[in-house]
Amino acid sequence: MIVKNSALLLERIGRDKKTIFIFLLSTFLFCLRDGAIFSPDSNSYIGHSLIRMGTYPLIISFFQFLFKDYAFQILVGLQLILSLIAPHLMSSFFTKSFNLPWQIHWVLLFVFLLPIVALKSANDILSEALAYPLFLLASYFFLKGIFQTTIKDLYMFCFMIFLLTFTRQQYIFYYGIALSSLVYLHLFQHFFKKKSQFLLAIVLSLSTYMISERSYHYVYHNSFSGTPFTGEEIINRPLFLATEDSYKLFKDPKQSLFVETAVLRILKKNLMDAEPAKRELNLFYLNSNIIHHQIVSPLLEEIWDKKTLKDDMGDTYSEFEFRKFTDQQAISITLTLIKNNFLSYMKNYIKDVMRGFGGYAYFAIVFFITILLVWNCIMRKNINLFHLSFVFSSLIHLGNLSLVCLVEPPILRYTYSTGLLLFAMLLILGYQFTTLTLLKKSDVLCVE
Repeated sequence: MIVKNSALLLERIGRDKKTIFIFLLSTFLFCLRDGAIFSPDSNSYIGHSLIRMGTYPLIISFFQFLFKDYAFQILVGLQLILSLIAPHLMSSFFTKSFNLPWQIHWVLLFVFLLPIVALKSANDILSEALAYPLFLLASYFFLKGIFQTTIKDLYMFCFMIFLLTFTRQQYIFYYGIALSSLVYLHLFQHFFKKKSQFLLAIVLSLSTYMISERSYHYVYHNSFSGTPFTGEEIINRPLFLATEDSYKLFKDPKQSLFVETAVLRILKKNLMDAEPAKRELNLFYLNSNIIHHQIVSPLLEEIWDKKTLKDDMGDTYSEFEFRKFTDQQAISITLTLIKNNFLSYMKNYIKDVMRGFGGYAYFAIVFFITILLVWNCIMRKNINLFHLSFVFSSLIHLGNLSLVCLVEPPILRYTYSTGLLLFAMLLILGYQFTTLTLLKKSDVLCVE
């Protein structure tokens, strides 16, 4: 009797909204003690660096204008509030949608709060501090809109992915997910009559992002252009896989010199093995940052020197135009290296994507479950909302990893947001499978 009463009391406390509020408030105060955490990348946001997207630098400037010396303390407070609201919304949404018990709700809440508590993500003066809650909010409106086929939620989703992408460009893959959801709506939700409005909202969101990015650079860097940082990032992996003879592929003497010098410097620093077949992913994971900062970036400025370019460009020269020019050179070099070493590049790239999933076994499990759920939906012509959520969560994580691995190894800093969403789906799947198994055993015992 005492045990039963204790269990009922615990359940009442666990379900009570006041308990959740007190817990979130305690988490807020606990994290707020650490204040603002600055890293080497923080200054690039504070100073409106030309390699950064606009949302976070603009927010910093706005807070500095309003709050002066207290700007970063208040900014961290806002980041924490958003980073607590978004996990609460997601865990509550999953609990209601899939009829989960209160214990699972708390487990999901803990999972989504992990980056805030363990990594201090909301304390960082980095775009990730804002991107994580924005990603959860975008996912919340996306799944809610798809589940309930409500156009208002889908409109909010389109607005959120604009903010998210203008904060961190890596999330541009979400536009592809949005378009894929239209295929689902067309095939399985015939009664939903606002597909064209949703498509228009996606197009407007993407267009607004592209115009906003260019307008931001026009205001701050006097050039109506995209962020000139693509080439410098995507060139790292092709260089890591290049040979000492790769420079011979280039007709342009400066591009040839760049590749020859870069490969020699990488080998001299022992950042990769001289034999391409022995170059392991671990080395790329450990050394990609060094390759970028100590070799690629300085060498671009060394070979295409600013003085020569300034003489050629005259009055149109600016730091932004210089970076845009060298970025275009880096993109051109990257495409040539990939084209002439395509199989090796794709093998290395796909391995890294799988590694970002948590290893080959984890990737295989998720892939198998996803295919099984999709096949089940097609055969039954009946959509299970959890199955749908799992499939889209898998696609979201795969989309993020596919984009991240184009420019970086799958570093936790860039992958935990989508990874935790998929992990939450796996937890729910585990709970549902366990519950179903116990029910079947119970039915068997009753029959006996």
